[in-house]
Amino acid sequence: MLSFAAVLQAVILTVTLLAPAAISAEEPPVDPPSAPPASEPADPPADPPPADPPAEPPPVEPAEEPAPPPSIMCAATGSELVTTDKFDYAPEETVVITGTGFAADCDVVVRVTRPDGSIVTGDGTFVWGSDTVSTDALGGLVYDYILDGIEGEYLVDMLGADDTVLATTLFADAIPAGTPTIWGDAAATVKQQAFERGDSIYVRLPGAFTAPDITDKYRLQPIQLVSGTTYVFGPMSACLTPNANGIVGAQVAGQEAFSVISANRWKERLYIYPNSGCTGSPTTRDGAETYHVFEAFAFTSSVARDACASDATCGPASPRPIVAPGSTVYLKIGISQASRNFAGFQFIRPDGSAACTIGPLTSDANGAVSIDYPSGICPAIAAAASDIGAWTIKATAVGAAAGGVFAFADSKFNTNIGAF
Repeated sequence: MLSFAAVLQAVILTVTLLAPAAISAEEPPVDPPSAPPASEPADPPADPPPADPPAEPPPVEPAEEPAPPPSIMCAATGSELVTTDKFDYAPEETVVITGTGFAADCDVVVRVTRPDGSIVTGDGTFVWGSDTVSTDALGGLVYDYILDGIEGEYLVDMLGADDTVLATTLFADAIPAGTPTIWGDAAATVKQQAFERGDSIYVRLPGAFTAPDITDKYRLQPIQLVSGTTYVFGPMSACLTPNANGIVGAQVAGQEAFSVISANRWKERLYIYPNSGCTGSPTTRDGAETYHVFEAFAFTSSVARDACASDATCGPASPRPIVAPGSTVYLKIGISQASRNFAGFQFIRPDGSAACTIGPLTSDANGAVSIDYPSGICPAIAAAASDIGAWTIKATAVGAAAGGVFAFADSKFNTNIGAF
């Protein structure tokens, strides 16, 4: 019989031998699914890049101002007239220049030539050049010209298409005290600076006059500066006494022969004697204003007109020829200076209305201008009350030399047309 110790040893051995099998027979323990290892907290998502600002629409160019219409220079109408609000101005005063009778809604260049020959604008800046002025719907214009103290005589030319001189006038800045002035009447109310030969030229003396100290103490003489100090002298007047307006008699224009009448500008020289009867040694004063002298002849045939070249061949300027309505009048205007430029001659009907202007013109080698009326834009002489009677011509400008233009204000002389 086995002892207790042996049995206990056998049990222990059996257990030892069976344990691995038992253990191996058991299902291996299943660990619970482990949680994924804790990850580092994720960085916050990066801010998205800023969105590009919405594209700005391309800038809208402002609508362009419509280009101004091209300048249209005024064509000649034949009725243009330019005037100033007075003749003589104080230094730095404003000259108001008014034009009428121009074409409507077009441009005119206002060219003002100063006594020193310079040409500047009229706005007070005195920039070299001329201003352009537009006419209104009625063909009128107004232009202000500021003076700057250059004393003497100013020439205004109104230039239209192709630089044609449409109208001209003169004014003066501060005629020096004590200077004789030129007038068209004995009352010294009408300024005139062109005369037909035989017209009266009225010279107003400076200052106040009271008889008898002034009786028979004055003479007048037309003079013309040719060049340098060379003068042409006209005949001396008789001994004169001024009237209550200071007008000395009436000097006759163009007493010189036809062959020496000049379209260059003349002046009157005043001789002042110490004694009545024009005795003793005189002092002299030359006028500041100038004037022009012409001679106009009218013929009923071109043959007679073309033969007119002197007093002897032209015959008397009057009586005026009688012409029928619808016929042509042939004119010869003597100025005795070759190749002188004219803006033209305006024909004035007997009723005072302007018929037209013929020009520009240039005198021939004999110093004369030939005109046929009607021609160009000029209407025929009508059998109407407006056209029946004595016609006159207004010289709108006269050149001192080819390429240069001088002019004068509101000057008329007889054309010897008319007397129907």
